[in-house]
Order: sequence, then structure tokens, then C-alpha cells
Amino acid sequence: MKPLALFNIACAAFLSFGSVARADANTAIEERLSRLEAELGDVKSENRALRHKLGEIEEHASPHNVPKTYPEIRLNVLGSVEYSINNIKNSPNEVSLGDIDLVTTAQLNERASVTSDYVIASNHGGFAYEIERLFVSYRFSDAFNVDFGRFHTAMGWYNNFYHNGTYFQTSRDRPELFLFEDNQGILPVHSTGLSLNGEIPSGSLGLNYSAEISNGREYTAFEDKALQIEDDNNDKALNLQLRMKPDALQNWQFGVGAYHDTLTPMLDPVGAPGATSRIDQLILTGFAIFKTPLLEWFTEIAFVGDRPVGADRSWTCAGYSQVSHRFDKLRPYVRLQWHETDTNDPVMRLIGRNVTSWDSQFGVRYDFTTMMALKFEYEHLRQKDAGSSDELSTQLSFRF
Repeated sequence: MKPLALFNIACAAFLSFGSVARADANTAIEERLSRLEAELGDVKSENRALRHKLGEIEEHASPHNVPKTYPEIRLNVLGSVEYSINNIKNSPNEVSLGDIDLVTTAQLNERASVTSDYVIASNHGGFAYEIERLFVSYRFSDAFNVDFGRFHTAMGWYNNFYHNGTYFQTSRDRPELFLFEDNQGILPVHSTGLSLNGEIPSGSLGLNYSAEISNGREYTAFEDKALQIEDDNNDKALNLQLRMKPDALQNWQFGVGAYHDTLTPMLDPVGAPGATSRIDQLILTGFAIFKTPLLEWFTEIAFVGDRPVGADRSWTCAGYSQVSHRFDKLRPYVRLQWHETDTNDPVMRLIGRNVTSWDSQFGVRYDFTTMMALKFEYEHLRQKDAGSSDELSTQLSFRF
């Protein structure tokens, strides 16, 4: 065979061998790539599974997603002890116990709750047990809520922001305008009935409302009926209040209200000799409140109009303005109050409040420890045709 032919055969064999080798190499590479891709897919699957598991763990560990258990019950206790000296005739200087107030709130589910406020009072010559508030609440929405039972009337601001117990109040006691009925208070600050309340869609105005129908107050000269929860006639009291917290005036609140009832009070609880005629009662209230953690300025006013059948309406005007400022643990305050009543008003005469008076109080609150406050207060009271009096008091109030 010629050398050239042999050379061609050798080249062809070499090329064929190279092609086979390259094909084998490519196949091996492809197989390895396939294995790597499969392994990568397994790793991705494992990562997805791990991320899913981690998400489940975080979801169950988050406090915002821990399922609540009902009922949720909270109990708070408030009380006080005080000592006062004065120059009032036949009024001794003494150490006195304030009310012991047991406030319980029970959240039954996300919408339903029960609030109870039980008081052991010691200002009636001994100890007396009172139910100040006891009502069931159901929250349908921000715009419509229902309270049913015994509650503080939506009248003014102070009466619904501060309840029993003096610890949360800056001053030693409630303003004269919102004294409780069994302490010669002139307003029906408690109601037993139905209250509808909620937000009014109003944008930046921040409007809220309360509409109430309840048993009216039984005004009487006898203290044991001052907190009467049963109505003494078939006429129900109607109350409406509108409140506003505008965005443009931060920390300010404003409100107006109107309350109407028909009264049938008696001087003598056992019969007709002390009975009076039916009395139409109209109460108009208004407030302007500025409140921050440092500065407080409260101003409220009420007009109480009582009109016996066949007679003119007698008006009582009462109000207060209180200012305080906190300096670390100290909060000094000043409160000015006034009360002016037509002496012919038959309702105010029943409870001994048909008087005209001006009252000024100066005090300081010292929060010297957690959940306990010490208050010092000086009060100067002037009554028309009855002279003036002075009182100096100190009060230790607490809660837990």
C-alpha cells in the first residue's frame, strides 16, 4: 500500500477516535451538569421548606398573633385617707377615710364587656356599701356602641373621665358641680338605663356622641334616696351630648349637652303632705378641656332650669375652672368655682343647694412613690348671706 494511502487511513482513524472521545466527554459533562442541577433543586426545595417552617415559628411566636382567651378580668382598688382642719361652726377637725373603690372590668369577647364599680363609703356616719356603676357594653363598631345598666351620665367632661377614687384626680375631691348625689350634688351624675355612643364620621373635627334614656333622679331631702335607682314616675330622662376633638387644636376637647326629665319630688317620703307638683327640669352643659401630661386646664359650666307646673322656671348656674402644671413629681393646682341659685327653686331647696357661693382652692399633689400620691389643699368658701369659711386638708390616695 502506498505511503499516502496509509497516511490518510491513519488520519481518518485518529479523527474518528477523537470524535468518539469528545462525544464521551460531552456526555459525561452533561450528566454531571444534570446531577448538579438536581442537587441545586434539592437545596432550593430544602431552603423553601426551611423558610416556610421559620415563618410558621415566627408567626406562632409573635405576641400579636397569640390567641386571646376570654374572659379577661381586671381588678383595681382605689382608696384614700385624709385629715382636715377648718373654722366651720360645729364641724370638728378629724381624720376621715375616703371611699374604698373596687373596679372590675371583664372582657367577655372582642366586643362584649361588663364593668362594675363597688364602693365601701364611710361618709355617712359609718360604712355603707354602694354600687356606683354596673353595666354591660357591646361594641358594634366605632360609630355605634351600647351600654346598658347603671353608668355615669354623659354630662360634662369630668363626670366621665374621673369616676370613684381620688388617686387619678389632680385635686383632693371632685368639683362642686359634679359632686355625687348623696353629697349634695346638684346634677344627676348617675343614670340607670341605656346609653348609645360612638364616633360621628367628621374627618378632622373628631366628633363623638352619647344618647341616653334612663330613670330620672329622685330629688329628695332624705339622703337614703339620693342614689335611688328606680324611677318615681313614668317619665324617663333623656340626655344628648356632642363632643369634639379637632385635629387643628391638639390636646383640646369641647362638648355641649342637654338633659331633660320630669320630676315628682316629695318632702315627706310617706305621703301626700310633702308632695310637690310636677317639675320640668332642663339641664344644659358645656366644657372646654386642655390636657397634656404637663399642663391641664379644665373649664365647665351647667345651667339647671326647674319649672313647676304653672310657675316660671328657676335657673341655677354653676361651674368651675381648674389649672395645674406638673414639675417632675410635684403638680400645683388652682380651682375656682361658683354656684348661683334662685332661692325659690324648689328642687335646689330640697337638697339644701338654693345658695350663691364662690369657692377658691389652692393645692399641690406630690407623687412620692408608685401608685400613691400625697395632696395638700387650702380652700376658701364664701356664701352669700352666710359669711365665709376656710379649710386646710391633706390626703393620701392610692391604687393597686
